[in-house]
Amino acid sequence: MNGEALDPNAMIPFGPQPIPPDRWLESKPLWARMFILLSGVTMNVILALVVTILMLLRYGLPYVSTITDSVVADRPAALAGLRAGDSIVAIDGVPLRSWDSLVTKISSSANKEIVLDVRRSGAAVRIPVTPALDTATDFNTGKFEHVGRIGVLPKQLSRSVGFGEAITQGWGLTWGMAGSVIEALRVLATRKVAPSELGGPIMIATASVQAARSGLENLMVLVSLISVNLAVFNLLPIPILDGGQILVQVLEAIKGKAFSVRTRDYILRAGLFAVLLLFALVTYNDLRRLVASLIEKFG
Repeated sequence: MNGEALDPNAMIPFGPQPIPPDRWLESKPLWARMFILLSGVTMNVILALVVTILMLLRYGLPYVSTITDSVVADRPAALAGLRAGDSIVAIDGVPLRSWDSLVTKISSSANKEIVLDVRRSGAAVRIPVTPALDTATDFNTGKFEHVGRIGVLPKQLSRSVGFGEAITQGWGLTWGMAGSVIEALRVLATRKVAPSELGGPIMIATASVQAARSGLENLMVLVSLISVNLAVFNLLPIPILDGGQILVQVLEAIKGKAFSVRTRDYILRAGLFAVLLLFALVTYNDLRRLVASLIEKFG
């Protein structure tokens, strides 16, 4: 230790004394080992929750309004006369409760005329529009389906929330992000999404820079999402990760004794190989996207 004398009473690595067996992880009861192994995941979730709560207190609760933010040129909405800033209040005479209900109605009305009741500068306007037939990918099945589209995007607004509601909504948003990550892993495992869609360090860095440039709110969202991603990823049953270590501990408890040193070595090597393989894949994807963007930029 840089020429300093070791304390003769200190334990390894600060001294010559061996670590007592009762302080080893393996000597602890199963519940204590689970608590220790889950600590990192728990802190990731807490970080995401705290950042989300602070974001809600600072910027309010975001929601998708029924006000049009932009209208795509030469698409049915624009051709019918719908404009950015129009507030859609009803569809076929039925009051509109949310943007999702509008999307559902339009999706099921391909090549069928519908009538939108709009408020524009305080005046009521009725706009007939026929959704065009389009294709979209069902996120749950990975299959293409025919839907109606009119080419309009909603405006996202936000409302102020108190501390109590910020905690409640922050909890819901955090678990919603976790559910989205789990769903993404599911469709990836079932090959409904290609592995080439995965991103690595370069993509994270690029997204971080873009989020920072677009404002603190987007950066806070990204921090929460990355933290939740780390929590979920660490729970995967890959031996070198926390989830894999938990699985090993449970299997040893069921077996009644610890695996041999050789077996543990094989398990850890397999986990390390899996992580390195995943890292190589996402790095390759990042580099491929980077090269493609440079070619597109400089031609």
